Amino acid sequence: ALSFLGYVAINIAGPRLGSLMTGALAGLASSTATTLAFARLGAVQKNLEPVLATGIVIAAGITFVRILVIIGIVNPALLPILAVPLGLMAAASAGVAVFLGLRAHGKSEPPATELPNPSELRSAVVFGAFLAAILLLSHAVKQWIGEQGLYGLAAVSGLADVDAITLSMANMAETGLNARTASAAIVIAAISNLAVKGGLVAVIARGALARNVAFAFAAIAAAGVIGILIR
Repeated sequence: ALSFLGYVAINIAGPRLGSLMTGALAGLASSTATTLAFARLGAVQKNLEPVLATGIVIAAGITFVRILVIIGIVNPALLPILAVPLGLMAAASAGVAVFLGLRAHGKSEPPATELPNPSELRSAVVFGAFLAAILLLSHAVKQWIGEQGLYGLAAVSGLADVDAITLSMANMAETGLNARTASAAIVIAAISNLAVKGGLVAVIARGALARNVAFAFAAIAAAGVIGILIR
C-alpha cells in the first residue's frame, strides 16, 4: 500500500513536482528504483547532477520513515528503540538534501520518473517469495548461529530489500527475539541498502553525482551507527 501510494502520486503529478517531491514520492514507491532511474539520467545529462543527487538523498531518507511506519503497524514495541537510529538517519538525509538542494537551486528539473508498478502480480509474488525466504532464514540462523548471526543475514538481505528483513525482525521480536537485536539488524539492513544504492550510482553515473551521493550516504550511515550505539 505504501509503495502503491507513492507510485500513483508520482504518475499523477509527474514533472510538476520538482526534484524534492519527486524524490520523496518516488522513494515511497521504491527508493532503489528511484536511485537507479536518477543514476541513469545523470549518466547522460551532467547538468542535472546537483538536482538528481538531491532527489536520490531524499528518496533514501524516505526509506527510514517508511521503516518506522511499517514497524508502527506490525510491532510498535520496537519504535522506542528504532526511533533514535532511524530518526538520526532521516535527519541526516534531510540535512544533506537541504545542502545539496541549495547548490542545485536554479538548475534544470529532471523529467517524470518511470517506476515499476508495485501492485503488479509479478512484483507481489517476487516480494512474497523473498519475504518467505527471509523469514525462514531468520529462524534458521537464530537456531544454528544465534542472535548475532542475524546481523550478517540483515546485511545480506539489505542488499536487495529492507522491507522483508524489517518484517521478519518485527515478527521475531514478538516471539522471543531480543528487541535490541531485532532493531540493530533492521538498521544494519538499512545501511547495507544504502551501500548498494551508492554502488549503483558510482557504476552508472560516476562523476560529481557519484561523489555527492557517496558523501551523503556516508554521513547518513554514520548517523545510523551513532544511533545504534546510543540506544
